[in-house]
Amino acid sequence: MINLKGFYLVFLYVAIPAQAEKQDTANHDQSCEGETCIVADKVQGSINNITFNTESGLADHVEYLHSLLKEKEAQIEEIRKSKLDDAVIKERLEAKETEIDYLKDRISYVSQSYEEYISSLEGRLASLERVQASNSDSILDEARVALADGNTLKAKELFQKLLDTERNRKAISSSAEARFQLGLIAEEEIDWTRALENYKRAYELNPDHYGYWAQAGRMHVYLGNPQRGLSLANKALAMAVDKYGKYDLYVAACMNNVGIALLQLDKFDQAIDSFESALDIYVRARGESSTDTATGRNNLGLIYLNIGEYDEALIYFQTALNDATIIQTSDTALIATIESNISLAYLYLNEPMLAKSYVESALERDLHVFGRRHPSIARDYTNLGKVYFHLKEFDLALRSFKNALDLYTEFLGEEHPYALLNKRNVEHVEHVEHVEHVEQILQLPTSPYQSIRT
Repeated sequence: MINLKGFYLVFLYVAIPAQAEKQDTANHDQSCEGETCIVADKVQGSINNITFNTESGLADHVEYLHSLLKEKEAQIEEIRKSKLDDAVIKERLEAKETEIDYLKDRISYVSQSYEEYISSLEGRLASLERVQASNSDSILDEARVALADGNTLKAKELFQKLLDTERNRKAISSSAEARFQLGLIAEEEIDWTRALENYKRAYELNPDHYGYWAQAGRMHVYLGNPQRGLSLANKALAMAVDKYGKYDLYVAACMNNVGIALLQLDKFDQAIDSFESALDIYVRARGESSTDTATGRNNLGLIYLNIGEYDEALIYFQTALNDATIIQTSDTALIATIESNISLAYLYLNEPMLAKSYVESALERDLHVFGRRHPSIARDYTNLGKVYFHLKEFDLALRSFKNALDLYTEFLGEEHPYALLNKRNVEHVEHVEHVEHVEQILQLPTSPYQSIRT
């Protein structure tokens, strides 16, 4: 889940290959991990005779993460031995140590929550299976088996090998899928620029695959380019409607992503239309309570939060949380997103203690899922800083905003809107000097781009 204008949206990612046959919506399933909700075909534990091996898969994936950890540690030694200026060495060492902290947290999470990791692989494996059905390729098949076993490192090497060895026209769809899978792996490694590069190359190789366009559009919005993201999201939506009709869950996912880009561009009426259309499809396919309807209602609530109708926003958020509670979802990241939004609604309704309880719950959930170094943790610190600011606990507000600033700078760069937002918030808190200034800052701004609220 990502922070857009200080609010927390649920992106939907669709991994559907160009060769996929149309499926009945009853066979579609959704699972969420991190920033991405994955809508994919339901997979009953095995794909094309590949059965998930939890024990060996866990060991292989943890081994992959440990290999990344060793690579970072080796880079630290190289930096220490370099002849760079002391200030440069210090800066680079701090950056590498931050990456190492994240990987250690990730290893701990995977070890404790392998079931969620397996769920996240299902859509990727289904996509690979259908491409494999139309392209006989032993390397692609080996990569699919490696993913099913949780051996991400081997899969990454095989996808790259396929790109290095296959150059003929017949292999284009396989190469495009390899690019797509490399993009997903880059996301797991928290390298979104490289992820976008791979998604872009995937749709250039195979422009008929709407899932590639959708994922690239999602990353553009995430990296702070909503106009380009909207263009790609609309293209993916048109392709999905043409392929599956107007009332398919894949279409709903694309509508959701279009709505998120529109919200970033302050096109609220159009965003409402997109989110309402998506929610209608979710209710038709899933009933009144599901992770899909929770997603739809959460995102509609964001519109009303943006335009200042906080009571209406709170109704949508609480209904979304109720949806997630009724179905007893294991998707704690989705629940944390909704709780973050509820905290903002209560804050703007001048109920700071209620806001504080919800954002603290969201932060606790996200720490369990992601560890200490992740953009979702940054968004929770941003929210917590707003609550502390409202309560005039300025030392705690400053600490929260600085934590958020550090994380957003680390993962998205210092010029990203979320980093700049928290930089402004830090400056505001540092310059609180007298009561009149405090009261002025505590007023809720009307523009979603102003500091403290956003």
